[in-house]
Amino acid sequence: MDSAADLLERLEVAAGDLGALVRGFDPGAASGPEAARLATVFSRVARLGSAGRLAAAGRVAECAEAWRQGGRYRSAEDWLADVAGSDSREARGELRTGARLKKLPKVAAAVREGQLSPRETEEVALAAERAPGRQEEIIEAGRRSLGEIRNLRKKGETEARSREDDEARARRQHRNRSVWFGTDGEGMGVVNGRLAPERMAEIRVLVEEEADRVFAEARKAGRQESTGAYRADALLALIRRSAAGGGSGAGEGDGGRAGSGLRHRMLIRVDLSALLRGWAEGEETVEIAGCGPVPVATARDLLGEALLTLVVTDGVDIRTVVSAGRNIQSVVDLALRWRDRTCVVPGCDRTSRLERDHWRVDFAARGPTALENLCLLCRFHHSQKTRGNWNLSGGPGRWAWNPVKKPSHATGEPELRDKG
Repeated sequence: MDSAADLLERLEVAAGDLGALVRGFDPGAASGPEAARLATVFSRVARLGSAGRLAAAGRVAECAEAWRQGGRYRSAEDWLADVAGSDSREARGELRTGARLKKLPKVAAAVREGQLSPRETEEVALAAERAPGRQEEIIEAGRRSLGEIRNLRKKGETEARSREDDEARARRQHRNRSVWFGTDGEGMGVVNGRLAPERMAEIRVLVEEEADRVFAEARKAGRQESTGAYRADALLALIRRSAAGGGSGAGEGDGGRAGSGLRHRMLIRVDLSALLRGWAEGEETVEIAGCGPVPVATARDLLGEALLTLVVTDGVDIRTVVSAGRNIQSVVDLALRWRDRTCVVPGCDRTSRLERDHWRVDFAARGPTALENLCLLCRFHHSQKTRGNWNLSGGPGRWAWNPVKKPSHATGEPELRDKG
């Protein structure tokens, strides 16, 4: 078996050769059957690459110094997300799959031979974890169909539950509940969530009942859409009705307007020129913060809402507004949210629970509460900066995250050692 150093050297050469092959590939010069064979081989290469990364990342997760990099990353999944170009949720799932494979040698061998795709690997590992004695059967199912793997996994989970303490399972499911928001490749908002089955059942019943009402209204209006569209309108109507403290909360087929009882704030970013013209051109911005781009007509429509705040990029000169205290005036706060859409530390994509920081001159040193002295940091990086382990430099558009050189005993934190 090659040493890690030898493997790394050979792998870098192979990656360079593969890169040259891909760059020189002209799809138009291949016949249909040749293109099909090429796609098949490239898929196997992708599976092998994923298997190698899975194994290497699992080892990195065991070695805190490898992924912390002096405090730049808060967790192994943050490091992997940056390396793989994914998000933390996907990276967390990949690391969990890698941990499962350590207990499933037959599945791990199939993965390293390139027999399973990343998605198949995840499903097979989940199913085999419940029934380790049936690994060969589950691997074969994985080669045939994802649906077949899921059926085997559900069967294994049912068998395991008969032996598992119900209260412990309920506590675990409650602990692992989550909801997250994002956007897909088309700019559509995406909502994902994990809940205990009984809680999911509550939501499903409510949404299905409301969807029946939405469907009836659509039929009367002569509209015909998909079941999924009716459910989407129903979910939004339920949330609006709850926020308004009652009322009809109609789920209009076109999505409707945000109800006047809505308690949260939506930040609309729009260039004044686009707003006046009626459409965006070039690099002009028209978007809802945290949700993505919207047409100018949508932004104009939303301006009727009293609870919406509009930030026009050609408006007030925010730089002239300074607060004498720690509290930030509304106009500065809005400008800060406009400018710093994520944690400003390079490579950090956190958008929630961001904290304001006097980055250039600390507040305790009489630093002004003005836009040029403020930035947004996630809790982890804000803590790192506050404790004096890291500092910021550069400013908007050129931020740099720099380690502060000092003895380990001065940080008040124990030295981290490689568990390997």
